[in-house]
Amino acid sequence: MKFRTAEIITGIIFLIFSLVYVLYITPNFVTNPMSDASQDTMAWTLRPEALPYLNIGVFVIFSLIMLLEAFRSKNSEIFSLTKGSLGKLFFIIMWAFLYTYLLPVFGFLLLSPIFMAVLISALGLRNWLLVLSISVAMPFFMEIFFFQMFQIILPEGKLWK
Repeated sequence: MKFRTAEIITGIIFLIFSLVYVLYITPNFVTNPMSDASQDTMAWTLRPEALPYLNIGVFVIFSLIMLLEAFRSKNSEIFSLTKGSLGKLFFIIMWAFLYTYLLPVFGFLLLSPIFMAVLISALGLRNWLLVLSISVAMPFFMEIFFFQMFQIILPEGKLWK
């Protein structure tokens, strides 16, 4: 059986990076800016140092999934790039840059549904009911999640001020 050696090596490198991140970078460079006394008086929220741990936890999970799929794969070909797929990749990168440029102007809740609808459509989903429901619901739930859990207000946009 042929394994996808590039994916196996990448997965192992990602896991080593995750260990360095958790054991060295986060404890030494991510600090809690609030004193313990001020945390006792606030409503429950995740502490600032929790977000890097959540991010690296998700990164570890995806690295393990990549390793598992590399071992289970029977095809040694990683992927093939065609002219159409390169054009789609270029479009997605440019669309993401445009989104980040326009975000301070229009705000998260107005711009994100449009961004997500175009992105989901570019990736090939053609069920318009599903595209609209995801592109409207996800930014709304993200706004609530970031405000309630992290006390972070996402960009509101200069257009509305």
